[in-house]
Amino acid sequence: MIRLFLYALIATFIALFASWVFSNPGQILMQWQDWEIRLTFALFIVLLIFYTAFILFFDRFIRWLKESLQLNSPKRLARKRELGQLELDQAWSLLVLDDFTQAVKLGKSAQSKLGTKDTNVLRLLASATKYMKGGSNPYMNQLKQSKKAAIWVYKQDLDDLIAKKSWGKALNAVESMLDIYPKNSFLLDMKFSLYAKQSKWNEAAESLAQAHKVSGTYTQ
Repeated sequence: MIRLFLYALIATFIALFASWVFSNPGQILMQWQDWEIRLTFALFIVLLIFYTAFILFFDRFIRWLKESLQLNSPKRLARKRELGQLELDQAWSLLVLDDFTQAVKLGKSAQSKLGTKDTNVLRLLASATKYMKGGSNPYMNQLKQSKKAAIWVYKQDLDDLIAKKSWGKALNAVESMLDIYPKNSFLLDMKFSLYAKQSKWNEAAESLAQAHKVSGTYTQ
């Protein structure tokens, strides 16, 4: 309330001063050797305001430039990443202690230092958010955009679907994972098991033959 009153008082003072200046225009004469500049007092005030605003803007720009150069220095960036990694480690520790709220808080702080696309941070945030009540889990969708990290998300979905005995959807999840890792023996064995649980014996036999052909090898 006091600040609003001060702003109103300053605005009133400026308005009265401007009215007086335009009512009493006057002139200012500046002379140097053979050069002479003559302008009204009102114009002089306007130029003075623009000059002051330019000086303030230029000063802030110089400060911003200095801060920007300091923030992007290699030593500062290395220290920032080190602090982010430390916060991420602490967040994982809190996660295993079921303190999901603090884990997310530290995870977001680490994300601001390590980057929004760091998959290690996203996995932490996705894991902690998964166990919190209510709300969506946008971190899962972000992880799916990374080909290497998407498997982790599909595995979480697969475990949930198997726990719910939703064999058809679990099989779809396995197929999505096989698109990325087509020769993974775990996925091939899981595919056989899910077909068997649905009594689809022909498909189960084909997937079993494919799994034996791979012979447990794992290639990316």
